[in-house]
Amino acid sequence: MLELNKIYNMDCLDGMKPLLNNSVDLILTDPPYQFGIGTMLNPVGGGFMKHQKKKYLLNIEKSFGFNYNPSLFLSEAKRVLKKFNLVIWTNKLLLKKYLTFAEENNFYYELLIWSKPNPVPINNNHFLNDKEFAVNIRERGAYFNSS
Repeated sequence: MLELNKIYNMDCLDGMKPLLNNSVDLILTDPPYQFGIGTMLNPVGGGFMKHQKKKYLLNIEKSFGFNYNPSLFLSEAKRVLKKFNLVIWTNKLLLKKYLTFAEENNFYYELLIWSKPNPVPINNNHFLNDKEFAVNIRERGAYFNSS
């Protein structure tokens, strides 16, 4: 069993397996994004996208890999949460999957947007987004802070 108030550096799916059903109040997470531009071995684009992206993708692969599956995560989150209550940081490619999950389960959702104060400018004629998205998905009766 995992100890309370201790930080574990592990895959979240492995970390949630020993948790009891309906034992967690809130999950706040920033899982890996799916990038969708080219592939690990053949990133597309020029400049940053061609040279730097491969380096960053290699770092991601070494850190936590590319095996994040939103459906597996959401299923396990649904099992451990007392009432479904999730805040998840995401990119625009995964946003639709999370909103579809919320709608299929008749959960409420709220889209939160962080507008970066110093976004990266247009780079080699490629627009780089200055927004980060978070979604709060919850079922009736779930609160972020009930006091």
